[in-house]
Amino acid sequence: MYILKMLKVIFFIGIFLYLSPVRAEHQLQEPVLQEPVVASCSERTYAYMHNNAIHGISYEVVKAVFERANVPFQYRILPWARIYHYGLHKENFLVACLGKTPEREGHFQWVGAVNNKLDINFYGLASNPVKINSLEEMKKYTIGVLRGSYYEDFLTRNHFPSKSIYAVSSTEQVLLMLNGHRFDFFLLEESTMSIIANSLKISPDKYKKALFAFHAEDYLAFSQQTSPELVKRVRKAYQELAAEGKIQEIFAQEDLLKGEHSSVQ
Repeated sequence: MYILKMLKVIFFIGIFLYLSPVRAEHQLQEPVLQEPVVASCSERTYAYMHNNAIHGISYEVVKAVFERANVPFQYRILPWARIYHYGLHKENFLVACLGKTPEREGHFQWVGAVNNKLDINFYGLASNPVKINSLEEMKKYTIGVLRGSYYEDFLTRNHFPSKSIYAVSSTEQVLLMLNGHRFDFFLLEESTMSIIANSLKISPDKYKKALFAFHAEDYLAFSQQTSPELVKRVRKAYQELAAEGKIQEIFAQEDLLKGEHSSVQ
């Protein structure tokens, strides 16, 4: 009887050991999504810290989309040059404020827009009497831009002389250096110009629009190294929210924010 019991125990142990590797192998084949890092530059139209919490239109779009996709994420506010470098090279990295341009088209996996179409203009000091009527005329002058931005890409694409392009590390520097007469004009979106000027305690009236340059839209865009399953899930969530009108509701908040900050002197 004892021998019979032992044989039963050995039989069941053998079955367990045989099936366990099969179950483990099946589990390893299930897709595991690594928690992505999402990053935006620190501009009030995108993302900013207030009372130890992140606010901003880009952040609100990301939060809504990732909640719908049921994907946890880490949101960081970083310098633009670092964000762009990570977007080109890091795995599971999402740039939350990337302008879509011909130069960038094939280097990222695009999800959807984080703002309405923007007008990008050349600005000069209001005291500058020079009148500019075309891009060709503008090429005679020096232009300040944010380094690595679609502003800089636009100048390069349109064959502005490299010696006339002053690329700097922050938008604040662009405004301050124009004030110091380090260059003649800068290239920027109007509400961003007003918001940054106000943050520096400079009246936006100090600057005047000199020439329209181009239209732009900023997007959520994953690095090429990001998991296709993750991109598919987030893109689907964005499309669902857009179809429901939820993305446009967030954009409406952006328009309100722009109005509030443009009116502050």
